[in-house]
Amino acid sequence: MSDRPTPETDAAASPHIGFYSCATVTANFARRLEIERDEAREALTSQKILIAQHIVITDLMLERDEAREQAHRFRALHYSHLGINGSASWFPWEGHE
Repeated sequence: MSDRPTPETDAAASPHIGFYSCATVTANFARRLEIERDEAREALTSQKILIAQHIVITDLMLERDEAREQAHRFRALHYSHLGINGSASWFPWEGHE
């Protein structure tokens, strides 16, 4: 067990009862603590999922940008090999007029 102070639990605890050698709390108090614990775990899990999603999305965006850069380099190389101006063509994501 932790050595941290637990004033709420200490206030709710009943001193030694019958043959029990330690203080106890009511079942309602224990249930409330379990509910709060479970809600905190769920919130933490949700937060971890959001962080993981953000990391995946960021990685995918970086990969997309790298792929676009490589496509531009390939197009420039291909058109220079053909002797064509590389700006004569466009990719769908570039927008054109």
